[in-house]
Amino acid sequence: MMARFKLARAITALVLTLSSTASAAPVTFNFTKLVDTNTVVPNGSGTFDSFWEVGVDNGNVAFEASDSSNGRGLYMVNNGTLTAVFLQGDSVPGTTETVEYINDNVQYQNGKVIGRITDTSSTKHLIEADETGITRVIATAGVTQVPGMPSGTVFTGFDSGEGWGFDGARTVFKGFFDTGRGLFLDVNGTLSAVALNGDPSPTGAGTLSAFEDPMVDANGDGIVFVSTDTSGAGWNLVVSDNGVVTSILTPSGTPIPGGTGNFDTSPYHNPDIDAGQVVFTGGQSAISQSGVYLHDGSDIQLIVDKNTTLPSGDLFSSTGTGHAALSDGTIAFFANDSDLVVWRGDTLYNVLSLGDVLDGMTVEYINANKRQNLDGNFLGLDVTFTDNSAAVYVVEISSPSAAVPEPSSITMLGLGAMILGSVWYGRRKQNSGAA
Repeated sequence: MMARFKLARAITALVLTLSSTASAAPVTFNFTKLVDTNTVVPNGSGTFDSFWEVGVDNGNVAFEASDSSNGRGLYMVNNGTLTAVFLQGDSVPGTTETVEYINDNVQYQNGKVIGRITDTSSTKHLIEADETGITRVIATAGVTQVPGMPSGTVFTGFDSGEGWGFDGARTVFKGFFDTGRGLFLDVNGTLSAVALNGDPSPTGAGTLSAFEDPMVDANGDGIVFVSTDTSGAGWNLVVSDNGVVTSILTPSGTPIPGGTGNFDTSPYHNPDIDAGQVVFTGGQSAISQSGVYLHDGSDIQLIVDKNTTLPSGDLFSSTGTGHAALSDGTIAFFANDSDLVVWRGDTLYNVLSLGDVLDGMTVEYINANKRQNLDGNFLGLDVTFTDNSAAVYVVEISSPSAAVPEPSSITMLGLGAMILGSVWYGRRKQNSGAA
């Protein structure tokens, strides 16, 4: 009887070992091509010629593009339908002017786009649009009153590049006026000042003098931006929640995790914020130290630095233009001017690299280095190939599902159950006989 129970225990241990082995698939990336240079331009001329500034909204995308006659426009692909949002020559609401130039940085959330345009009178406007066209003007240079400043003080312009952020309801932007600059927040047509130069610095040293790279939290109330003050100590990474500063990273007092010394005087670049966490690129320029870091409000986690081996096998060197995107715990960035990389669950994955073959063509250029390129499980990007063709893609990121036993494990589980049942039955029969 003892031998029988020893066999049962051995089989049980084997079955448990095998059942713990799961067929967990790695993170995968499913590419869907939405438009390319063979696609006919809606309401435009001929086919698309080039693409840039792709923003993604839960699998849908907005992007800027030019057509074969060099006309420019802003377009959306929603649920597979391509729409022209607005084109050069379209009317600017509230004016007698038309759109002359569409500036970079497409922020796309909840079916709405925030962007900057210049009209035929060279006036700049910060606008909101959806698939029907421009729905409202947020602010106009030379017209809109600057909140927090004396009456009659109007905006003179708005920063381009990373000069604004949008979460689907709130827009934060950097604006200029005759006597200074500031960060401003628009919520459904109501403007307020987040910070103005001359305000007390959140570090307690001097007053604010400059601002860069504002962004709003799509899953919270926070705003992140980079600022400097009159103390001359350098740039600070600031997180503000409903007007209250919740965290500050200063250059002189913040050690570099996994690195040497502290971040230097210009350490924080192009931060993104989601659910209170902030991703940023930075380092110490004096010793060419750089990396991507995640800040949770108290601790800083190293994502990659120059000691990190990328999935391609190369050591990380830089993020090129210095952008990293954060959404739902996933980080995306363009590494070494060659690899589009995703970090999820403390693991790095390569999405696409220069020289890869995609849809039968060799990748020559990848444009996915902005904060608006990532939304949840989706990446938006435009790709140029070696034959000079180009396309816009949305990439779905699929994480491993719950562990599923291998077929062989299931077989062993069944066999183990039969043997254990036989042991139980034999013991029960023996006990019955003894009675």
